[in-house]
Formats: sequence, structure tokens, C-alpha cells
Amino acid sequence: MANRDLKFRAMLQTEYATRFAQLDDTSPEEIRSAAKWFEANIRRVRQLVAYLPQALGHTIMVHHLNCCAELEVIGTLRDSVETRYDQPTAAKMQAALDRRAEVAQSRHEAEPDRINALQLDMGLNILERHASIDVTMVQDSIETLMALQVIGTWTAVESVAGDLWEAAVNIHPRSLSLLNGTYNRIRKLSLDFDPPIADEEAIPGRKALKQINLEAIQGAGFDLTRHMGTLHRNSTRCRFDRLDGIRRCYSLAFPDKDSEGIDNALKQVTWDALSVLRNVLVHKAGLADSQYADAAKDLPGLPNVPIGSMVPLDGEMVANLVNGVLDSVRDLVMAVDAWIRHHAIP
Repeated sequence: MANRDLKFRAMLQTEYATRFAQLDDTSPEEIRSAAKWFEANIRRVRQLVAYLPQALGHTIMVHHLNCCAELEVIGTLRDSVETRYDQPTAAKMQAALDRRAEVAQSRHEAEPDRINALQLDMGLNILERHASIDVTMVQDSIETLMALQVIGTWTAVESVAGDLWEAAVNIHPRSLSLLNGTYNRIRKLSLDFDPPIADEEAIPGRKALKQINLEAIQGAGFDLTRHMGTLHRNSTRCRFDRLDGIRRCYSLAFPDKDSEGIDNALKQVTWDALSVLRNVLVHKAGLADSQYADAAKDLPGLPNVPIGSMVPLDGEMVANLVNGVLDSVRDLVMAVDAWIRHHAIP
């Protein structure tokens, strides 16, 4: 594998900041909850990806404390990690280490952001140094972490799209549960690079989408108030595990009139770019197929590579794609919140 700049630091040092500051106590609780869960999922993904360099940086700090304790007690550093001290000396070193660790912990509690950033920077330095020594092992590991960032982010996007839609229909069933919007309205506004469904009959028509069985109604206690979104989503006909399904369900639920903000948020190519990249990573192990190659020609931010070649990832590209989708999700949440406020039920 050729040595190339993976720009891993760029991805981890990008701030995936809170994006729903405009939501306040006047927004429906269900909408605020969907946004909160999404933010928690995004933080979880970032913490997973950052764990390796963060742990390396923390280990360096602990090792430094051990060396300081050893110098304090012995006056020098051992020649080998296999060197063992007698019990009294080891006890003195442990006491010195505990004292220094307590001071370090106090500093961390006083400045957690600065100390965490310092640990991350030290860990990244180690990874970058090792990448120049053992290119294949380290670069493979870093690219795996970047792939996890893409896959994890898209999973969170699918979840918030479904949670938000379900919440909106539950809140405003009189208008939204009828599913009277224009079928595929948003999909026609977008480039849409979702691969075709093999079984075309699996695509639900309008009548099928509106069907809810009696068992589902019984499960809701025969009280459909604020349950219609949940019933529709649990019918499995409203699919949010594909981008075309997300766009279709929002097109059907939200009427053509007064839904421009929702349409504008969902038509953005940022959804398509991250979805296409996620699909090739999950379904083709990162090897470009014809669907990826065709989409990459029109989608900004995706590298153009020959069919059968590995799609190269770098932290800067991943950070840009992720931030683009997070901006679009924010716009969608705010647009749905605005629609509900504007169409308040008397």
C-alpha cells in the first residue's frame, strides 16, 4: 500500500457541534427528543472513532507519570520494562505515582476539554509516526475507523429521519396520517442515487401505505390519538432504512403546500453522497461498483475511481460529508418543527 496522507486528524478535530440550538421549550417534546437522541448517537460514533488515539494519548500521560515517580524514588529510569523492584521500593513508587495521579486528575477536572484535546493530539502523533513505519497495518486501521464514522453517522441519520417523521405524524394525525402528499415528490427534486429495489412489488403503493391491521390498532389500546405515526411506521411499509424510502414517506405525509422547507432539506445532495459512500462500504467492502462509479461523477465530495478499485477515504473528505449531512438533518428538524408550529391544532 502506498503511503498517503489520510488526514485522520482533520476528521477528529472537526467540531460536530450542537445543531439544534433553535429548538426550545415551545417545540413539541417529541421533536426535541428526536433531536436529542440524534445528537447522542453522533457523539457516540465520534467517541468510538476517537477511542484509539484518545487511549494512546492517555497511555502516554500515564507512562509519563510512571517515569516521574520512578525518577523521584530511584533517581534514574530502568533499563528494561522487565526490570522488577523489591517490594519496599515498588511501594514507594506506587505512592509517588498515586500522588502525581491525583494532581493530574484535578487538572483534568479543572480543564477537561484542554486535557482531552492534548491526549487526542498526542495519540494522533503516535498514529502518524507509526503510519510512516508500518504503512499497511496503521493505514488499514485508520481507514477502518473512518469507515465506521461514515456507517455510524448514516445509521443515526436513518434513525432520526424515522423518529422525526413518526413524532410529527403522532402530533398532527389529522393532516399527516392521511398520506395525501404527492408520491415521490421530493425524490423528483433530488438527484437520487439509491440502487433500485430488486423486487419492484416491494415498493408500497399509496393504498398499501394507508392500510393498518386491527392487531396494530388493538396494540395501541384502540386509541389512535397521537399514535398514527407509530402505527404507520410499525407497519413496515414506511421504510426509513433507504434514502428513497425516507424521501417517499416525507413526500406522502407532508402536503405539497407549505412543505418547501422539508423538501429543500431532503433534496440536498449531502444525503445522497453519504448514502452512496455508506452503501459501497457496507455492501461492497469499499470496492467501487457501477452504481458508485456512476454516482461519484455527479456527487461532490466523492472520489472518482475505476470499478473494482478501493474507494480511498481521508479524514477531510469524511468530515465534510458528515458535516454536510448534519446540516441537512438540522434543516429538516427545524423545518418539521416550523411546520407543526404553523399548523398548530386548535
